[in-house]
Amino acid sequence: MTRLKPLALLTALLGLLACSALPALAIPTATLPPPTTDATLAHNHLKWQSQHITHYRFSLDVRCFCGFTGQMPLTIEVRDGQLVSETDKTGQPVGAQFKDAFDKYDTIEKLFALLDAAKNGGADRVDIAYDPQYGFPQSAYIDYMANATDDENSLTVTHFEILK
Repeated sequence: MTRLKPLALLTALLGLLACSALPALAIPTATLPPPTTDATLAHNHLKWQSQHITHYRFSLDVRCFCGFTGQMPLTIEVRDGQLVSETDKTGQPVGAQFKDAFDKYDTIEKLFALLDAAKNGGADRVDIAYDPQYGFPQSAYIDYMANATDDENSLTVTHFEILK
């Protein structure tokens, strides 16, 4: 019995060390967008709102230490601020088990709200790159606690398309 305790302890320690290396592998710091300011966030949000885009589609890739990243990228269609459709990387509708997890990402307005809350709600680091034409967040990195492991999130918006 006593021989198993050191082995179990070693296994647990190796597991923790492996998990602590995951964020560095999942979100390379060389590809992070530049640090953002409240004024930059507000300016781009106004730029987005001034476009009066009511019907659009985009792809969204969210990276985090969470169970749904295998569904990415999502293809999201929005009309009049409401989700019209949301499909996973295979083109299938997002399953009910992931609906709540994806709710905060399913419109450009919600992305702005998420980033504003992170920026003004105590995240230690929020870096955002914006689409130069429309102002929506093109990529973002959020580190809620600088000294914590596995709390970082990144998101990337691609294939943005205005629909008629």
